[in-house]
Amino acid sequence: MKKVGIITHYYQSVNYGGVLQAFALCYILNKYGIKAEQICYDKFSHKNLRERLHTLGHNFKSMLKKSQHRSAYCDIAKRKEAFKNFRENVIPHSKIVYNLDSLNVLAESYDTFVTGSDQVWHPQAVCDAYLLNLPKRGLIKVSYAASVAKNELTEQEKKRYKNALSDFTAISVREKSAVDLIQPLTNIPVKWVVDPVFLLQKKDWEKIIASDIEEKQYIFCYFLGSNDKVRKVAEEFASRKHLKVITIPYLEGNYRKCDKKFGEKWNDVTPPQLLSLITNAEYVFTDSFHVMAFSIIFHKEFFVFERHTVNTMSSRIDSLADIFGLKSHFCKEEGKINANF
Repeated sequence: MKKVGIITHYYQSVNYGGVLQAFALCYILNKYGIKAEQICYDKFSHKNLRERLHTLGHNFKSMLKKSQHRSAYCDIAKRKEAFKNFRENVIPHSKIVYNLDSLNVLAESYDTFVTGSDQVWHPQAVCDAYLLNLPKRGLIKVSYAASVAKNELTEQEKKRYKNALSDFTAISVREKSAVDLIQPLTNIPVKWVVDPVFLLQKKDWEKIIASDIEEKQYIFCYFLGSNDKVRKVAEEFASRKHLKVITIPYLEGNYRKCDKKFGEKWNDVTPPQLLSLITNAEYVFTDSFHVMAFSIIFHKEFFVFERHTVNTMSSRIDSLADIFGLKSHFCKEEGKINANF
């Protein structure tokens, strides 16, 4: 029997939420006797000229930053190694690294394909592999909690998604708003489902939680955004509660000034250690969907902030807050903190 191939942001990922949701979907399928593994897919092996020029510019800027902040980048390198060990030793994955040139080989390697979860259908991240647009007919194609992470699509994007989804067997998305975006593009019912991390029970996650972190009396802050005001709110809250602040800095993989003087920095944290930092915290402050998710799973007191980017990230957090009735924990304005929280 061929394996079920899951494709998401797994290959070489150093994103805590992305890697843990990849682990979760493999874990739950294998737990119920379905032989599943993550597909190692290198979507960056082919880039057009514009993308290559952008990468060159980004790399040049990174080189300048690295020369100015050597210590920070040494810590970032250690974190990458910690991720590599978890990905390669804990999560089942393909031995072959596929790319655009080997989609035909990929199509022959599995009977069933699952795309998701995470932002596989975000227009800025989507590719033929994430849409399961493969050169073979008769494949079973399923999306599980695929995230679009946008509130609207262009006509060109709608056309691309409609063509790709025409031969899917089942479609589910992670955000409630994505149902309204995707349903008009297909005759298949589009279901709203939870992120894979919620498919595991608390006791399942406790099996992989690191036991080497014994810190107590702290607020754990996990901020992907660069908002100084949010960090100040966290510091003031910690001061009132007589707690210290523990944080993982430079989460986007680059030095950021906002992290320099903020909290007690823990750098080479593995995904299991992240779970331990959440479970042992008195409070969790975050702008991350997945850290909010694990705060819910582990029954932690948490406060989640909106992360302002080019495209707002609030739809994912809004959707999660809707499911669990936790709107009061979502602060779109820095000053909105419940005194009893």
